[in-house]
Amino acid sequence: MWSRPAGPEAPVKDAKGRKLVLIIDGHPAHRAKIIREWVIAHAELIQLHFLPG
Repeated sequence: MWSRPAGPEAPVKDAKGRKLVLIIDGHPAHRAKIIREWVIAHAELIQLHFLPG
């Protein structure tokens, strides 16, 4: 993980231009409005994979 406090931009910055692959489940926190907005804002930098169920 990070050795410094992580903010919402830390995962994208730490990827250093590479696409960030996120594997997520259906937890309500992962479907929150703030998360959806973050995903939309970084759509070109991330790839989402959803766990079934």
